[in-house]
Amino acid sequence: RARQDARWVRSLRRDPLPAWLAAWYQQPVFAELDAQARSELIALRSRNSGPQLARMLTATSLARQPDLRPWLRQTQLPLLYLSGERDPKFAQLACQLSQECATLSHLSLPQAGHNIHHAQPQALAAALQAWLAEQGWS
Repeated sequence: RARQDARWVRSLRRDPLPAWLAAWYQQPVFAELDAQARSELIALRSRNSGPQLARMLTATSLARQPDLRPWLRQTQLPLLYLSGERDPKFAQLACQLSQECATLSHLSLPQAGHNIHHAQPQALAAALQAWLAEQGWS
C-alpha cells in the first residue's frame, strides 16, 4: 500500500491536477461514480492545490495509519461506522468490524459510495444526529 500511495503522490506532484484526478477517480473504490458524477468531482476538486493534496495523501496514507482493531475490540465507547451501500470494500470492512466490536454499529447509507459526505450530505447528517440522540448526546 505504501508503494502504491507513493506512486500516487509522485504522479500528483508531476501531473496537472485535473489529469491526476481523472486517474484517481478510476480506482475501483469509486466504481459507483458515473461519468457525470466523476466529471463533477474532478471539476470541484481541481480547485485544490496539488502540492497540498500531495502532503495530505502522504500524511493520511492507509499504509501509515495504525491498526486500531485491537483497541476497537476492547473499547467500551459507542462507535458508529458509516459506509455507502455502493462502497463494497468499506461496507465489508464495517460489517466485519461490527461483528468483532461489541460497541460498534454499522449503518450503510443508500445511494452513496465511498464519498458519502458528497453523495448524501443530508442523509449523513440525519444519520449522525439520530445516532447521537440514541447515545443521549444530542
